Amino acid sequence: MEISRDSLGLPIALGFMALLTGEPISGELAATGSVREDGSVPEVGHLSEKIKHARDMGFRIFLFPADNHGVSKTRDMEFLPIGNLRQAWMFAKLYAPGRAAELLLMESMLKDPAVFINNCHTVSLKWLEWARKNGMSRGVGESISKSPDLFGMFVEKLGTCLDNGDLARGEALAKLVDPSSVGGFMDAASLALFKWFILNLSMSNHRGKTPGAELWQKKADAMVKNASVGDAESFAAFCNHRFICLHHNRYDFSPELPRFLKRILSALEDQYGSQCELLQNATHETLGALYGSIAQNYGFCGPEYLPETRTYCHLSRKVYGGGNALQLKTHRLRPLNYLVYACMDAGFPDEAEATLLAYLEMDDWQILQHRISGFSEWHHAALARFFAAAGKRKEMAEYLEWALGKKGDLIEWQHPWQLWLNNMGRISHRLGDTKNAGVFFKESLEMCFSDAMGPTVQVMGLLPLSGLRRISAVKGLEVDAVEKHIRTSAKNLNPNHFRSLLEEADLTVILDNLWTRPELLFPFTYC
Repeated sequence: MEISRDSLGLPIALGFMALLTGEPISGELAATGSVREDGSVPEVGHLSEKIKHARDMGFRIFLFPADNHGVSKTRDMEFLPIGNLRQAWMFAKLYAPGRAAELLLMESMLKDPAVFINNCHTVSLKWLEWARKNGMSRGVGESISKSPDLFGMFVEKLGTCLDNGDLARGEALAKLVDPSSVGGFMDAASLALFKWFILNLSMSNHRGKTPGAELWQKKADAMVKNASVGDAESFAAFCNHRFICLHHNRYDFSPELPRFLKRILSALEDQYGSQCELLQNATHETLGALYGSIAQNYGFCGPEYLPETRTYCHLSRKVYGGGNALQLKTHRLRPLNYLVYACMDAGFPDEAEATLLAYLEMDDWQILQHRISGFSEWHHAALARFFAAAGKRKEMAEYLEWALGKKGDLIEWQHPWQLWLNNMGRISHRLGDTKNAGVFFKESLEMCFSDAMGPTVQVMGLLPLSGLRRISAVKGLEVDAVEKHIRTSAKNLNPNHFRSLLEEADLTVILDNLWTRPELLFPFTYC
């Protein structure tokens, strides 16, 4: 076959790039243009004829040189002007029908860090990850690392992502900035730097990555000791995350709150009291979050502390504005999540059910199927835990049927989905569906040991492992390697809490006990 004409250069180059990288491109894409040695794509001739031919052939997207102005566009095709091969490859790789405008925005974002920061919450997360892995967002990251103003904007956007529960996007954005490159902001942007440390601490906490969390905690600690932080709200948020890092993530559950937490709690309560004297419906988000962590801590401490859990859940909801602050509704409902688990642990299924319904904003179970599509991962985790333990058979079966159809689109590889999977395995087992029980348990175990998770989550692999033993489905698993990893993580996290695991040489004894009494090692949220 003879290939001629320069304008075939771009489509040939894209085809070879797809072959060399093993990354296919859309079969609905057509392109024209030559490629110079520097990668630029200059103007071509006879563009109208080429567009007509591409449309007649059924192509949906057409890449053409940006130097060709005045292109006559049609309704049944999308057009993307490109200036170089790098840009053309990105468009070819990421294109999806109807998203040409977003791709053009993405290109603008990669050229201008301010545009990137302002729009990074709107474009596809997969696109952001692809651009980073292919080095296309390196320039944006370097610009942010050199500018105190851009860094401050970036940190605020990162905080917004985490406040909205978008952990995966927050982590993807954080990877753009080299931690070692922002140390020079101690004077020019000290508050932004402190918040940066806190946000990374929060993300490490959520993944159960204790070594990373402790590293970020120490960086923030150093700023506090050097009196580099003058923002009380940020300092209070740090104390909350520090508490989780040093205690909850290490399975160190004590009803006696650490001294540093008591001090900041007292200060925040005084601050909130002053606000209440001036405002009828005062709110305090930082205090609400801290009350929530304290409620969770008492839940971890066991059923005998259920009254304290109830008290701090009530306080958290109160300072989030009761029913008056609509913008804080998600935060105000979250403490009910903690209370559901605490009531289940304490043997109060009726209170747990009433609390769960309130958390899900439902009057009864009849509207579950109408509400379920809007549930967050925390809603699903609490619902699965309740069904697995309480066994409301009709609703439980309906929920399992729904979950089996939606699982592929529903799950993200982050906490608490590994717990949801485990409890869905228990639900399947309760309903006599051994096949799906095995699938859920294996997926939960796989998630616990994924690279995304740290030691805090890895030890939770004991839960699905106990389920797999229960249904005699451990064959084919590398149990010895899993056991070694779990025992090492448990020893490094908290040998006192995991004493029964570390002193019992026969893992099957531990697994059998956990099937009937998971609270022996995993109280509260982790059951």
